[in-house]
Amino acid sequence: MIRALTSRQLGTDIGVAALLVVVALAYTAQSGYVGFADAGVALGMGVALALRRFSPPLALILAWLVAVLQMLLRQDPGLADLAILPVLYSSAAYGPSVLRWLGFASTFVGAALATLYTVTIPALLTYATPSVIYQGLRAGLNGELATVAESTLIVFTGAVAVFILSWVLGVLTRAFSRSEASRTAQQAAENDRLLAEQAVIVEQERNRIARDMHDIVAHSLAVVIAQADGARYLHASSGIHHDQIANPRDGHNLVDESLSTIASTARGALADFRVLLGELRHNEPSGPQPGLGELDDLARQFGSTGLTVELRTSGVSAPLGSPRELAVYRIVQEALTNALRHADRAKPVVVALDWGREELWVTVTSTNPLAGVGVGADSALATPSTGAAPEPAAGPGHGIPGMIERATLAGGVLAAAPRGTLFVVSAQLPIPAATTGLQPTPSRAVTA
Repeated sequence: MIRALTSRQLGTDIGVAALLVVVALAYTAQSGYVGFADAGVALGMGVALALRRFSPPLALILAWLVAVLQMLLRQDPGLADLAILPVLYSSAAYGPSVLRWLGFASTFVGAALATLYTVTIPALLTYATPSVIYQGLRAGLNGELATVAESTLIVFTGAVAVFILSWVLGVLTRAFSRSEASRTAQQAAENDRLLAEQAVIVEQERNRIARDMHDIVAHSLAVVIAQADGARYLHASSGIHHDQIANPRDGHNLVDESLSTIASTARGALADFRVLLGELRHNEPSGPQPGLGELDDLARQFGSTGLTVELRTSGVSAPLGSPRELAVYRIVQEALTNALRHADRAKPVVVALDWGREELWVTVTSTNPLAGVGVGADSALATPSTGAAPEPAAGPGHGIPGMIERATLAGGVLAAAPRGTLFVVSAQLPIPAATTGLQPTPSRAVTA
């Protein structure tokens, strides 16, 4: 019943209604005395016009009630009656569905009443008395009655057309407003979608950075910690004094070798950090990424910590491309890091690369001393054979999920799980079809 309007809209409607009332009364005053009935009709239509947007149902009811009262008081139509047109428009443009169709029906009823009041009844009364009219109708439609019927039809058609036009304009305005609202909502939804996609991209970038930080920092620091612990326990248990260790006649300087490994590992981590920063600043890495050619250096690096790494290759190798080679390197690096942290260093870790025609299988096998406890290698407590203190469990780590993600992004699959007294990381990566001459078959499931 009531619509919310701004003060500007309400002021505009009241101003237009007041102007109509003043003009209507001034027009009536030109033809004679302005009576109470004329002023009442003009004021009633003005109020209906002022309420047309604030309360369309009340405006429609009031407009037709004033029109009927005008007929009962036998007042001539005036300029104030034009208020019915914007009221019909508002009922279709702003009113609810029921009011819209009531306004549509009122166009025909109002047109019929207006035609009877202004044309038909005055013509018939001018033609003859009611009894004469009745007798003329029984005798047959004469020329005067035909003229009255023709005038009635013409005026009714014109009145319906004017009323319907106002109503149709309101319907079109309503449809246009809804179309604009729909486009606005669609644009807002599109903006929300773009923002959501941007948030997903940012989140993915954060996950990538977190994964690379884990690959670089966690792996390198694991080697640094192992070397530091090994040097500390070696120095404490060997009983060799500092001057004896520094003496070249001892044959080798174990502490110096360990510290040298720590320094080289730290330098490698620093170089990797520079590459990572280059990726953040540019679309392409600012330095070369590790690949299959660096697996030997990686094995030697872990071997210097006391972990025996056996690198085995079978089949005919083929170019994988930089992304897949980087994925293989990071997977092996993560698996060796977990083995360094949790496995028995006295037993070798086997890294096997099995080249097929269309796929490469990467398998890293290490011991799983806690298999009986049922704790995964990525987050379990372990006591290295060097006697270093076990690392505290910190909940599920990022290593295995990171390896799975890297294998998935490279188009392959990966599984990591204990198998008896062993812990096996097995990944299968497709070899690009351009290097094999064949289309790669769908990846099969990996059983670890």
